[in-house]
Amino acid sequence: MSHTLAEARTPEQSEELPPPFMRALESGWTDFWTPPKPEGSYAANVALGESYAEMAVMHARARNDPLVLELIVSTITSKAASGKLAIGPIELGFFHKLSSLAYVGSLN
Repeated sequence: MSHTLAEARTPEQSEELPPPFMRALESGWTDFWTPPKPEGSYAANVALGESYAEMAVMHARARNDPLVLELIVSTITSKAASGKLAIGPIELGFFHKLSSLAYVGSLN
């Protein structure tokens, strides 16, 4: 399963569907970070992570629930701490864009 930048959704779709990096589990729980393995160039994977951050913010706003962002970040860090995930260019792009969006938002 591969995700591309072309899979970015409109805000209307974000209300209906979770971002492509989130996956519902059979148990009823949600895995908040299931991106594809990095493929192609480093820059393309960083850009994909940045796109995921934008989708995550749109999804949180559509749900009017900032907790979604905390759950995504917590999932990434706990998977990394437990050795289930090696932080790579997708995660770096995600954190870079998310922090940029938080900074810009704090200027208002």
